[in-house]
Amino acid sequence: MRFEASYRFSLIVAVFCAAIMFRVHAQEVAHSESWRWVRFTNASGLPSNVVYDVMDGPDGTPWAWTEKGIAWYDGFQWHCVDSTEYLFHRDYSRFSGFYRSRLVFRSNDRIYTASRTGIQSLPFTSCSGVWILSPDTLLSRIENHYHYLYADTTGRWVSEPAPLDPDWEVYGYAHDHFLLVNALDHLFLLANGPRSPILTNASGNIRIFFMDRNVSGQSVARIDFPQEMRGLWFLDEEGHSRRLPWNHLHLPQRGAISNSGRIAVLAEDNTIHYYELGRWTVVNSKPHSLQSASSIRFSNDGDLWIAASEGAYLCRAENRMWENASWEATDSRNRVNDIVKAQDYSVWLATSGGIVQHTPDGLERTVSRIRGKAVLPVTGVVEDRAGNIWISSGSGFTGVYKWNGSTWRHVPIVYEGTEPFIHRIYTDRSGDLWFAGHSAAGSNRTEKNPGVFRLEGKNIVHWEMSGSLPHKRVYAFAEAPDGSYWFGTYAGISRYRGGAWTHFHSYGETRSPVTTIAIDTTGIVYFGTYLYSRGLGIIETNDSLYYHTTNNGLPNDDIWEVEVDPLNRVWVTTARGLGLFQNGSWLTFDERSGLNSSSLWPVMAAGDSVFVGTWSSGWAVLDLSKVKMLPPRIVINTPAVEPGRAAISWAAYASWGELAPEEILTRYRINDEEWSPWSQQRSLVLEDIEAGYYTIQVQAKGKFGQYDKGTTQTFTIPLPPLLRWYILGPLVLLVLGIVTAWGLYLYRRRVYVKELEDRQERLKALAEQLVDTEERERRQMAHFLHDSIGQTLSLVYMKLHRWQKKAAPGDGTIDGVRTMLDQVIHNTHTLTFDLCPPFIQDLTLGKALEWVVEWVEKQHGNVIGYSIECESLRVNKELHVLLFMAARELLVNAVKHAEASAIHLNLDTEADGIVIQVVDDGCGFPQSVMDGPQENGGFGLHNMRTRFSDFGVSMKIVSEPGKGSIVSIYVPEALFLAGDDELKDEKQLTVPPNSEKR
Repeated sequence: MRFEASYRFSLIVAVFCAAIMFRVHAQEVAHSESWRWVRFTNASGLPSNVVYDVMDGPDGTPWAWTEKGIAWYDGFQWHCVDSTEYLFHRDYSRFSGFYRSRLVFRSNDRIYTASRTGIQSLPFTSCSGVWILSPDTLLSRIENHYHYLYADTTGRWVSEPAPLDPDWEVYGYAHDHFLLVNALDHLFLLANGPRSPILTNASGNIRIFFMDRNVSGQSVARIDFPQEMRGLWFLDEEGHSRRLPWNHLHLPQRGAISNSGRIAVLAEDNTIHYYELGRWTVVNSKPHSLQSASSIRFSNDGDLWIAASEGAYLCRAENRMWENASWEATDSRNRVNDIVKAQDYSVWLATSGGIVQHTPDGLERTVSRIRGKAVLPVTGVVEDRAGNIWISSGSGFTGVYKWNGSTWRHVPIVYEGTEPFIHRIYTDRSGDLWFAGHSAAGSNRTEKNPGVFRLEGKNIVHWEMSGSLPHKRVYAFAEAPDGSYWFGTYAGISRYRGGAWTHFHSYGETRSPVTTIAIDTTGIVYFGTYLYSRGLGIIETNDSLYYHTTNNGLPNDDIWEVEVDPLNRVWVTTARGLGLFQNGSWLTFDERSGLNSSSLWPVMAAGDSVFVGTWSSGWAVLDLSKVKMLPPRIVINTPAVEPGRAAISWAAYASWGELAPEEILTRYRINDEEWSPWSQQRSLVLEDIEAGYYTIQVQAKGKFGQYDKGTTQTFTIPLPPLLRWYILGPLVLLVLGIVTAWGLYLYRRRVYVKELEDRQERLKALAEQLVDTEERERRQMAHFLHDSIGQTLSLVYMKLHRWQKKAAPGDGTIDGVRTMLDQVIHNTHTLTFDLCPPFIQDLTLGKALEWVVEWVEKQHGNVIGYSIECESLRVNKELHVLLFMAARELLVNAVKHAEASAIHLNLDTEADGIVIQVVDDGCGFPQSVMDGPQENGGFGLHNMRTRFSDFGVSMKIVSEPGKGSIVSIYVPEALFLAGDDELKDEKQLTVPPNSEKR
């Protein structure tokens, strides 16, 4: 007992010291992981890869100053602020800070402020420096003098002189408005009280190569002169200073200090060094382009921004997702074969260097020998219902060991006179233990292997059904919810249920080893093997069997272990990382996520913690509460389309650059077609596609393989130009217009020809009528001249001849001759008026109609009523004569032929002209009179209508036999002579002023 107590004490001390050494070593090498580095370039949205400075805003938004402008980061991509009006030069390309949530910087001797919406210039010039003195005040050096700058309540900027010596150099501000000032020969803090010297050089000035300050007023500075002060210095917020140890040949080129006081410097060899808690650590991995770094700054959460000529780099300060632990590189404990978390929350590791226990209070204990016997390697560890720890080995020791909380005890297992190896120990759903046996001779022959053992009471007995296994070299065991037992053997996977066996041809072969099995709460079985690259096998409750491989998103087809947690999430370890299957898709956690090695064997899920063991790099714990599995953002550019073709491109941006844009895998589909394979393709050209509406959907995988439904973009493939509605429609209309115009032309041509022929016929008829009329008038005039004037003149001649033979005639004879001459003159006048009164053209139309009414009354003795409006109206001479003769003809017809007792003539105004109307109560017109020319020498209704149509004048006759007639002649306003404005005025009156009625 004394020996065991002393051994345990020595073991605890040794383990504790080793744990301290382990922790120190882990801290020193922790910065070598590649997951720390994130690079942002113009592929991430930066305006240029040449970056001068990067700084976090108060809200955590990073801002970058590049060769081609200012940009801000939204967590996925950089957005350039419109800076086309400003030219940024390299003279001083470093941000000053934030003033009222706006970024402040100086360029081209001007001060600018920037926000996401744009950049503004302050109304000050000749500025050689600007500092954020307080949230509401800036300090600027303008024309070699210091000034306070602030915006008043109206937004107008105000400048006031600051009580600072122009020869002083200001390096920044501390808390409570303290200024860090270099007065050439001493460095001091300036406040409202007396100076607080920090560093003093009595022999000359102090030259500072770089300086950075945090929000607490702490500073880190590199001083180059004087020589005795050359080095790195830390200045605290109270004005105290101390030199930092630096054992390298060259001083750092850049430096920064975080808000927590952590210091980072960029060394001459382009490595990043951190100083914290009195010691330096180094980040061994580094990008090659850090040699061109122009600035380094800490982000708000302690990460380090580095601005360089090939992009902006972010160096993660810590692994927030994984907690890695390992020993010296040659320590065999770095190979972890099994993990279990006990009821007391301690973690037990079965390693090739022994069994390792990690207690909740942080202690680590390693047992590699028990009672002087080596227990190497340990391949299995399990806890039973009573809290006892059992360990086994598939090749190092036979039987098993049991830890009851105070001592280890060896429990032998005997099969056919030999003690076999126990590869793993499993528990069923009741908590009973099962032991997977291997031949102690290492033989793969089934008859040399023992099969399965189980714990019954205090004894480990051989399971009686082991002989029915397809192979008695057993690797895995699991119990399903229905109580069936599943076994993974060298010959495949088998199920024992209700006394019956079912053997599955795993991986399509009769003898394919299965080394790991897990079953979820629904009874679905997952299995795999590390001996063959076959992927993860899945057996549904209906015994259907299929596989998931890398084509489905599995990290690797070599399955070392599979575990199902209480949420039915499936965890698998492979040679290329940890895989998680949930919600129908696979996620991968590998070295890019912060895991110290991707070659894994055991996995154990316990709440938000997932424990994994590696082949040679110790073990690690994944904290699921810190895993942010945001899928990448996809931006689909507007497709370029043309008939039958579409060119589509897109970009993918991972959350916080966890994957470079060119590394992100994407896939796409058009409408509801099949998905394309995952690839790094970013563009697509569709050829020979039909016109119509289309939708492209693009998905992108994140660092862990996560993706969502993706982004969609709709586009329309247009019809060929000739088939587009805005082209086809006008073309159709044009064709229809041409056809219509051609048809109309042909129709009008026919009408025109017909009208021309009709007019020619009318002209021919008119010519004939004219000849007939002329001949008739000649005959009438001949008869009239012969019977009236001729006979009278003959009598006068005869009387005059008799007068020559006789003496002078008497008075009676002369009176007779005078009477005959008067008759001749009267007859001549009558003939003249019958043909056309010569004065009629001098009268207006109204006066001419009045005269014709009076003339008819005088000639025939009838009383004719009339109503004349617009007496001043005139038309052209031909139409004037035609209307006069028509009116006379109509009145004469009414008197002579219609035998009317009541006759009335009207001249009325219409909306667009005038109408002359003759109304009588006579016998009416026969149809023959209205349709054809008259033979009795009258003007004729038919002739009137024909003559009027040549002028555009219409005539309408309403007549019934025995009921009188109404003849209306419509003269359009267009035929009025110019100057007849009186008519237009008269037409507005109900009773025109110049009208006469009777």
